[in-house]
Amino acid sequence: RPMPTVHRGLGFARDRGLALGIVSNQSGIGRGLLTVEEVDAVNRRVDQLLGPFDAIVYCPHAPIEGCTCRKPMPGLVWSAAATIGVQPEECVLIGDIGADDRGGGGGLAGVALQLLRREGGSVAGHLRAGCGAGSGVVRAESRARSPTSPTTA
Repeated sequence: RPMPTVHRGLGFARDRGLALGIVSNQSGIGRGLLTVEEVDAVNRRVDQLLGPFDAIVYCPHAPIEGCTCRKPMPGLVWSAAATIGVQPEECVLIGDIGADDRGGGGGLAGVALQLLRREGGSVAGHLRAGCGAGSGVVRAESRARSPTSPTTA
């Protein structure tokens, strides 16, 4: 189930004309724990519950593969930005774990990052903080199909 403030936060962004996407690491595919079909089914359900999203992109690789799409590397943001038609520097990445914050060394320099704190705060508040004047793109978590690069569904 979505967190109670998610609909309000996404609505806040959509009401301001922001494009929304999901970018996520799905290493369970690369490690043989999940299939592409299972991840796609979950993403379709998320889109039904919280969408529509303008891009959903994921990295299917195991961490040891050293790909350029696995966060905190920039490939997923690049892919989502291209799908939506904006520059990566116009994106805001909202993450929920500290690994999302390692982007500076991983190539996400220039992409604003807001970490959602599980212990408090609202999604709308984080969006307000991350989006400032209300221009740009908000990114959450994503999906890709190719074992060599992220793609959109």
